[in-house]
Amino acid sequence: MENKELLTKVLDTVKNEISTNAYNTWFKVISLERDSNGKIIIYAANEFASDWIRKNYSAIIHNTVKIQFAEDVDILITSKSDKNSTNSFASFL
Repeated sequence: MENKELLTKVLDTVKNEISTNAYNTWFKVISLERDSNGKIIIYAANEFASDWIRKNYSAIIHNTVKIQFAEDVDILITSKSDKNSTNSFASFL
């Protein structure tokens, strides 16, 4: 699955689960990529946004990714300004 396609699926799911204001605040500018090990990396606008998304929306993101891949995939949520951040959550049930 291409990164853009996965990002669209994640964003569509999130958009249906949260308010428009919350979506526009936290998700409108995120980006997504997969590393060579298959880990999904989600880049939020800044560190505050990445912390907020991780604390409040990690379950929605995890469930969407799990449905798309039919398996658990590691997910890292970080900020665009700090691509070397260690802030992450493991997406295992």
